[in-house]
Amino acid sequence: MKATIESTRFGALEVDNDKMLTFPNGLIGFENCKRFAILHEDHGAPGRSGDGQKRELREEKHIVHYLQSLDDPDLSLPVVDPVMFGFNYDMTLTTEDLDALRVKGGDYVAVLLIVSKYPADRYREDLAICQNISANISGPIVINTRSRIGMQKVLEGLTYNVTIQERQKLGTVSAPARI
Repeated sequence: MKATIESTRFGALEVDNDKMLTFPNGLIGFENCKRFAILHEDHGAPGRSGDGQKRELREEKHIVHYLQSLDDPDLSLPVVDPVMFGFNYDMTLTTEDLDALRVKGGDYVAVLLIVSKYPADRYREDLAICQNISANISGPIVINTRSRIGMQKVLEGLTYNVTIQERQKLGTVSAPARI
């Protein structure tokens, strides 16, 4: 089965259920949006392009991905792997988090950050894209890659908050475990 949507950013999309991400509680501010796909602006969604050519996602070639809602065609959030900035999380998921994500032994849990581009008065064309965005490190997206279930984890008590301005090693952010 497939989900079909006319996305504002990507146009007509068909996403197989086995490629869909499910967020049972939605995202903060978008609680009614439960189904998502991860897409790339220059390759779009997997499937057939307008000229009939097969399109594939090429994860390794992209810095910025888009978490496209399949429930709201206007909702497309840019996300990045925190590792792209040399950034590591020291995060402990609660038992409730693990249950919600349906994590089993050996599952891989991916972490993504929602980002935003600097406004025109701060954006510099001479810098790489990763130097012209800020990341929400206190509300990472956490996804179980086997079950394809995700959640937005609100981290309280962060050691610091960071705006990415230079490509640099930012270290580890830690939040107290709640078990």
